[in-house]
Amino acid sequence: MRKDDLRDKNYADEIKGGEGRTGNPDARDQCRLGNLYFESTVYEYAIDAYKRAIQFDPSYATAHHNLGAVYYKMGLFDEAQQELESAIRIRPDIPLFHYTLGLVLKDDKMLSECIDSFSRAILLDNDYIEAYYRRGAAYFYITDPERARSDLGEVIKREPGFRDALYNLGVVYISLKRWDDARKIFLRQLDLKPDDADSVYYLSVICLEFDNDLGQAMSNLHKALKIDPHNLRSRFQLALLHARQRYKDISHREKAIEQLSIIIEMNKESEDFELMHDVFFLLGSLYDDNPEDIDRAIGAYEEGLDLADWLAEAHNNLGVLYSQKGLTDKAVREFRYAIELDPDYGNPYQNLAKIYFYQRNEEILKDFQSWIDEVSEDSARILLNLSLALMDVGRAEACESIYSRAHRIKNLLGVAGSKLRRTIREMDQGTISKLTEVLDDQEKCYNEMVSLLNMLKHEVLVLDMIDINDIVVSALSQIGFKSSDQDDSNQLCAGNVNLCLDLTENLPKIKGDHRKLKEAFSNIIINALEAMTEGGNLAISTVYSQLTSEIEIIFRDTGIGIPSKDLDNIFKPGYTTKASGSGFGLSITNRIISEHKGSIYVHSIEGEGTEMTIHIPVNLELAPIQTNLRMRPVMYEDPSKLISTEVDQIVNT
Repeated sequence: MRKDDLRDKNYADEIKGGEGRTGNPDARDQCRLGNLYFESTVYEYAIDAYKRAIQFDPSYATAHHNLGAVYYKMGLFDEAQQELESAIRIRPDIPLFHYTLGLVLKDDKMLSECIDSFSRAILLDNDYIEAYYRRGAAYFYITDPERARSDLGEVIKREPGFRDALYNLGVVYISLKRWDDARKIFLRQLDLKPDDADSVYYLSVICLEFDNDLGQAMSNLHKALKIDPHNLRSRFQLALLHARQRYKDISHREKAIEQLSIIIEMNKESEDFELMHDVFFLLGSLYDDNPEDIDRAIGAYEEGLDLADWLAEAHNNLGVLYSQKGLTDKAVREFRYAIELDPDYGNPYQNLAKIYFYQRNEEILKDFQSWIDEVSEDSARILLNLSLALMDVGRAEACESIYSRAHRIKNLLGVAGSKLRRTIREMDQGTISKLTEVLDDQEKCYNEMVSLLNMLKHEVLVLDMIDINDIVVSALSQIGFKSSDQDDSNQLCAGNVNLCLDLTENLPKIKGDHRKLKEAFSNIIINALEAMTEGGNLAISTVYSQLTSEIEIIFRDTGIGIPSKDLDNIFKPGYTTKASGSGFGLSITNRIISEHKGSIYVHSIEGEGTEMTIHIPVNLELAPIQTNLRMRPVMYEDPSKLISTEVDQIVNT
């Protein structure tokens, strides 16, 4: 933080009459000596001098306070807290003592306690701006943004030109998603300080997440980098935005790589960019687009995992790259790491199961035993998930092996149907009716075989940048939902079924297959309609979870529900409880969602309705811009500002 960002305030103005008074001149002289040593950064001598002052006069509150401030400067939080509490016991009416203790507690991550200390300082001095400022930051860090907003607003009301308080209030408004208020605050901040690159950065966040204006967001990021080329947050977000657009214009891939390479070089100087692991992971994802860059992709992931080895997704991706290089042992190791880190993460199970099934069948029993020995706490869950993954791989292999035969049978049925239709045209009326029945049976067999083939065939996804909300709306339109008579555009109907849409705006786009996801959503919607033949309500909502980086699509109907005995079977191919159903619709839906690395959860109560929730992950480079909300550094980074100076200088006259 630059010095011109600090408020130039003399702490002496806050000291009440009588503070620091001592009847012992030796104690006063030692305290003065300690202050001189402190200003010269000779902290050990300062500590000795303050201790001698306390020996001469144990009730000398200022000496205890200043000794605590020196300990704070040295990072000795326990010792600092002890001395400051001693000062407060002697003089509980001095706001500065409570404030300094609050600083120590805040830096010691004792946020609730530091809030109490700042509150006591404010209670003693209602105009203690620094205490409001610090308490507001503490409220923000304990995720109480409303109280943070109140405190920072109080600071700005008392001192409108307090730039750091303005900046932090803008950060709070972003956390509250009060985008217009945040924009006003950052524009006001830039009026006071036009070269504030961080404020321009947050304006880009607002443009992207609220205005959905990618062009203006990128323009602001370029402006921030023009102000400060070392603003690595802005540079990373610019790389992220270029990465998102590479599927439409391949040139964005190189631009993203260029920005990430600059970050890596710049960070070698300071090594303090908190998102460096994401830089390497994003770089690995970009290199992975080109098979010729697989070694670079591996190197990037390895460097990222050196910094953040707790990320299961990165271990899984690195395992896939190792597998593509034929480094099977390394691939297995990475998939195992990913599973250990997140036993509920599905992708590494599937990848590991493929290796076991096709390459290391003889290793399964040995590895299963190692799971039991090494991770006993999660071994049952891991073994279950891995067994299910092996079953999926085996089922896929079986499907592939029978697909060609089933396809030939389908063709034979089609030929037989053509011959029957031609024969019917040549027969007399009496015989026609009998053959028509045979033809109906043939067509049912043919359609059943087509459905089976659709389920068996694993078509390659046609990937593009897609909007989940657009797919939902397209599926509804195809099925026949139309606007109701009500004014609400989110109220639609199809026959006697009313639909309520609650689609979150500005969802992050995902990398997926529009046609296949539309088919999946359509299957779920059609099932819901068939469950409400007597009428009912269907609600569809979408939401993005920042915690899991997933989009959730929820379908909730008021139909007849699914019997509990059938719930475990609804995704099995060919399973149906309907007289005319094929039993393949939900099986195909489940496979499509799995191909998008997603999952489906079903909750149903017979006679009340069914809720299906789909989770589809958003890739790192496609996730919403990482706001990485960060308040400005605390106002006084140098605890020497807290040292009470000469008695005759600090006592108000």
